[in-house]
Amino acid sequence: MRKLLFTVFLAFLSTVTHAQGVFVFDAIEYNFGEILESDTVSYSFRFTNHGNQPIIISEVAASCGCTTPSWSKEPVLPGETGQITTAFTSEDNEGHFVKTISIFSNALIPKQYLKISGDIVEEHTDSTNVAHQIDNDQPFLQLKELSANFGTINVGETVTKAFTVVNAGKEPLKITSVYSKCQCLTYSISSAEINSGESAKLEIYYTPKKTGYMPEYVKIDSNHRFGIQMIRLDADIVNPK
Repeated sequence: MRKLLFTVFLAFLSTVTHAQGVFVFDAIEYNFGEILESDTVSYSFRFTNHGNQPIIISEVAASCGCTTPSWSKEPVLPGETGQITTAFTSEDNEGHFVKTISIFSNALIPKQYLKISGDIVEEHTDSTNVAHQIDNDQPFLQLKELSANFGTINVGETVTKAFTVVNAGKEPLKITSVYSKCQCLTYSISSAEINSGESAKLEIYYTPKKTGYMPEYVKIDSNHRFGIQMIRLDADIVNPK
């Protein structure tokens, strides 16, 4: 009799334990890469309820006031998906950052954590605004445009933008490399050495590898007086439909 009661109890306990929602996230960490001071970037963590009861999220809390979470307020039924979006503002932060987002719910594991990270870099002075302040006897790199917004694009899709690089100095300007921390771009340039008063066409081929909205910074290394120059790329990157 005792053995029968114990077996019934275990069956009951198993039913209670599994009659709950279960979070399964596509990812629990996200790195924004490099972002400028005072930028705001966001990322949506998608999840699926793999349990047999609805998931109700009661609260999502961030580890600092610089991170603002939002989430699915309606119950997420078994087999359905929801998302938790985190918006991070880099103002009053510097260098490398790691922020934690705590999720409170009625799921099998009632408290879970997400993490965002990245590196905050100083905003570079627009070279077109300081050209008149310097001695142009040296090579001086000027860009006709400092940014590009591609709108909404698919992850893995390659988009292209052409920039005009001008040498406003008197000595030849030599472009040594063009790169980004994300390792998600290639480039071509009509001439890596630009004589005084001349220009070259720089084409950036951008292939994002992660979804979400974030800026990407392209760095141009040369013998320019101020060293590395930066171009900002913006895009809302989504999964293909």
